[in-house]
Amino acid sequence: SQQLITKISVTGMKTVLKGGGMLVGGAIGKAFALNEAIDSWTDLIKNSNVTEASQSLRDTAKAIRKISKALRDQFKDMKQMLEKMEEEQCEQAKVKRIIENPNRSPEEERELLRYAIEACQIKEVQQWWNENQGIETFIKLVELFRLMKNQIINKSNEDKTNYFGWEVDIIFFAHGSITQPTIPASCLRPWPNIQDVLLYSPWNCLLRADAAYGIVTGLMQPWHRSFICASGSGCRNCYEGHWPRKLPSVWNSMKEAGLIPNIMVSTITDPKDGAWTTFVDLTAEYGTPRRGRILVPFILGGQKVTIPFFIVTWVMSLVLFIFRIKATVHLAACLGDESTWCKFPREFLEHQYSYTVDGTGMTAQSMWPITHPDLYRNLQAMFN
Repeated sequence: SQQLITKISVTGMKTVLKGGGMLVGGAIGKAFALNEAIDSWTDLIKNSNVTEASQSLRDTAKAIRKISKALRDQFKDMKQMLEKMEEEQCEQAKVKRIIENPNRSPEEERELLRYAIEACQIKEVQQWWNENQGIETFIKLVELFRLMKNQIINKSNEDKTNYFGWEVDIIFFAHGSITQPTIPASCLRPWPNIQDVLLYSPWNCLLRADAAYGIVTGLMQPWHRSFICASGSGCRNCYEGHWPRKLPSVWNSMKEAGLIPNIMVSTITDPKDGAWTTFVDLTAEYGTPRRGRILVPFILGGQKVTIPFFIVTWVMSLVLFIFRIKATVHLAACLGDESTWCKFPREFLEHQYSYTVDGTGMTAQSMWPITHPDLYRNLQAMFN
């Protein structure tokens, strides 16, 4: 028995050395060399009397073979994972080039859309797209957020900081309303780089210019808000009758919310909105270190569009994701209920956040210094 073990050890070592010389690659090479050694040991044991020592060695050989197979499987999985990561990086690099090129070919536009749909697993987005097929709107949104991305990167370059990991507050400014059906709030955050989406008005509430200015600048806090009759019909109970029964002390965060009304946003196309031609960078006055603040008016080259807000955040998130930018999105828009066939129950809206009766406008109790008079005049033209 001792002679057998000695012979096995010598033969096995030769096999290991042989395997180690033939196969290069650290643990992988050793795993294959060890496998050859096990085969050699097993052959030697087959032709010998089974003793307690040889049986123990045989069991050990089987155990080592099992470990060797597990190692090979793990290395195979690691290789496949690395190949998949490399493939995804190549595809993202291609998408990045397409986004950065304003003169995209129709084929590149279709490729970009394909990537966006396949990368997004939100069924509401996919369902809306299947029913609408608005590639022109999609491309215009990509272009809008490409220009926004350039603004963010230019600002980070001015601050001599790397825009990777840059965080920004994006105030999306549009005409808005709510309608059936309800959707999961997670639809507004298709990728985790959209850290949160904040809503300011209670449900079924309109927005007034001073409140909009406070939202845009970030100066408005929950305790600043007030509610008035916005119908212009000479309401008898202009103040108390429009105040919500329930009013949380924080803004309406979509990060942890459940079901919400479907928010629809419309482009700014009214002639009075003519001054809305570009972004408004508010970082210098109202940003914080390494955190920009930018106002994005919903303008699509004069095109009149009404789409779900989750389509806007889907495309916005795609562009920001490709360029590794994180954002909190603030919606500055009215949230009046314009459901055509069935209004939302008051109880549902109050349970989600807060509700106001028809014809209510949210204004501000405090007035801040108007450091952007043109911006304020534009807000007045839209909301007052």
